[in-house]
Amino acid sequence: SGKSYSMVGYGPNKGIVPITCDELFRRIEDSKAQSNDGKCRFQVTFSMLEIYNEQVRDLLSKNQSVKGGLPVRQNVAQGKFFVQDLKRVPVASYAEIDRRMTEGTSNRTLAATKMNATSSRAHTVVTILFEQITKNEDGSETTKSSEINLVDLAGSERANSTGATGDTLKEGSMINLSLSCLGNVISQLAENSVNKKKVQVKYRDSVLTKLLQNSLGGNSKTIMIAALSPADINFDETLSTLRYADRAKQIKNTATINESSTDRLIRTLKEENERLRKQLEMGGGTMLYADADQQKAGAAALSETELTALRQKMEEEIRAQLEANNQQIQSGSNWEKAHQETMREDKDEQRQQQERERKLKTIPHFANLNEDPMLSGVVFHFIENPTTIIGKAVDAAAA
Repeated sequence: SGKSYSMVGYGPNKGIVPITCDELFRRIEDSKAQSNDGKCRFQVTFSMLEIYNEQVRDLLSKNQSVKGGLPVRQNVAQGKFFVQDLKRVPVASYAEIDRRMTEGTSNRTLAATKMNATSSRAHTVVTILFEQITKNEDGSETTKSSEINLVDLAGSERANSTGATGDTLKEGSMINLSLSCLGNVISQLAENSVNKKKVQVKYRDSVLTKLLQNSLGGNSKTIMIAALSPADINFDETLSTLRYADRAKQIKNTATINESSTDRLIRTLKEENERLRKQLEMGGGTMLYADADQQKAGAAALSETELTALRQKMEEEIRAQLEANNQQIQSGSNWEKAHQETMREDKDEQRQQQERERKLKTIPHFANLNEDPMLSGVVFHFIENPTTIIGKAVDAAAA
């Protein structure tokens, strides 16, 4: 129906993601041209992930060996969810974002090829963190920040109309589950916008709704595009999509500027880190109960094995939060250094790309084919040895 085409585009026809990134950097250049006093600087960070079978995969990381995907943690202080160990890349131009998106698409295709998965059967989330740092008259700094989530949702499917079986059926059911959870969250937020009596919004039911919590019901402006198919065989899907969009229209959010003193933000993070370290020294148990009596009562109700497993899980959560806070503290001061490191990586990647293009012209090779034309001809295997055996290693050994 054109979801990925609308979000990413194809060939010269740019989609919403590249148009948004291009416009962002155009406005940054205009702002720099208007104020040459050097009191204002801008920092942009880019990340790209996909949610496949309720597992998070980092599309900017070539190492896709994390079993079960990257863990999704919750920042208890802010109430937001985040992806642990997700690669966030500093970028200074649209050209850099374009290269990263190409890299993400290539990694996505490679992972899908290894898993024999159809790449379009996953949700893709592109996140751009934009910060405007202004120096005040007293020498202090104020940071305005905005997080832009650009989401390409996988399409809902009916098993009886697609004839899916096996892994394809499982993938479709997981997609429908996450879309159903998203629909429930949208309905609950819409109900809270209309009624005085508030209902609990179940963000935890799906990885997708966890990551989109702030975009849906937080301090945000949200735009949804409903992609419809004109075919009469898709009548039911079209009708359900229109109902989906109508519910989303009923959500009312009031967006305010995320503005805070940079020094105060760093001080707050350091104080939270100190509190988390103390909890870690106490075994993480203080996060479970409000007071000592509840702590004892809860401990008595659990077996030793359950208590150990629960304590271990809480310690993992605390360590993940400590790491995330440290990255946030260092991100502001080390942005330039991190960007220079990224540029060096880009130069290495460009050299590899030039070498790949040379090989494509001179060496016989295989290229991948995909149902999605955007992902065809992305993965190559060069036939450089005099003898090449095609097939499984077991078959080769038997031969």
